[in-house]
Amino acid sequence: MADLQVCVDGQICPAAEATVPVADRGFMYGDGIFETLRVYGGRVFAWERHRQRLRRGCELLRIDLAVDDDTLADWIDALLTANGLREAYLKIMVSRGVTGGRLRPSHDATGTVVIVCEPMARGGHAGAPSWETPASCAIVETQRTPDAAIPSRLKPLAYLNGIIAHLEAPAWTDEPLMQDGAGHIAEGAVSNLFMVDEEGLHTPPVDGDLLAGVTRAVVCELGAAEGLPVTQEPINRDRLYGADEVFLTNTTWEIRPVDRVDAVRYDPGPVTALLQHRYDAEIETFAYA
Repeated sequence: MADLQVCVDGQICPAAEATVPVADRGFMYGDGIFETLRVYGGRVFAWERHRQRLRRGCELLRIDLAVDDDTLADWIDALLTANGLREAYLKIMVSRGVTGGRLRPSHDATGTVVIVCEPMARGGHAGAPSWETPASCAIVETQRTPDAAIPSRLKPLAYLNGIIAHLEAPAWTDEPLMQDGAGHIAEGAVSNLFMVDEEGLHTPPVDGDLLAGVTRAVVCELGAAEGLPVTQEPINRDRLYGADEVFLTNTTWEIRPVDRVDAVRYDPGPVTALLQHRYDAEIETFAYA
């Protein structure tokens, strides 16, 4: 990323020269949120959903995101242009800004907005996935932070929960799977979980301790359009071990098949392949038609 341009509060500059004050609460406390987006053919996919979630997160934390949606979109376009990118990973980070050293937030600070991007391969039918192999997963003892502690609908800058899960997981793990307090699989460190069995397609429910991802929602809609409605219900360890297919979703991976959970092996199957095909078709229509 050192050779790329970044955007700090609307100012484009080389990443190596970008600065944020050490007193910024994003650095001091992880006091802020972020959104990860994919850019296909120069366009941000599912921008409206990501924009709404970013706004809701700021409202929930009472962060003053002192930039309107059109200006934020202009900053994104300017950053992509500065880097000459039409296929990219994009991350928007919003902190509460500089308010001094006390933990209790002040209400007179203006949020800091940092946007970074990296090149990615083309999406759609003619593209290539961002992952090289199916994911190998391990169920870890580190629990997903409960909604009662930190609202699950937030994407906080402080991602320590997922980092600790990765530190616990075996070295061969691509993605740790975290459980809730009841012992149900909630989600991966950076992904949502789906499984397929003889009863159909299943994913943990949105009212549980999980972040309901944008890609998760798109996949649920695509499944329903193909006559594969998703059942949202708790999934325990034994049920996951007995699944016919397992896959993960997030913005950068899109749909990534799982070939292993602990000692149990899976083959990428027809339902996963169908949904990957439909997702690629969605991207083709969105960006390249």
